[in-house]
Amino acid sequence: MSSIKNFTDNIIFEINTIRKENKGKWYQLIKSYKYNEKIIDIKLKGFNTWLQILSINGITHESGMDISVSEFKDNIEYAIEYHL
Repeated sequence: MSSIKNFTDNIIFEINTIRKENKGKWYQLIKSYKYNEKIIDIKLKGFNTWLQILSINGITHESGMDISVSEFKDNIEYAIEYHL
């Protein structure tokens, strides 16, 4: 598995864990990650699989409401890898 895939999978796992721990509640994450000298600043606010706010390095990425967990993870992966 490539190092980019490992990097994004670890972040997705962290976000999904927060989502699962807060079922039926709002949750948020504001955190910086470093990958090959690049800084990835993530700000998100979500409710279940809906990410009302998903901002990476100041760029907002869209997410649908009531999407599947698979779509939720795919959206996060695409948004992160866009910045790598």
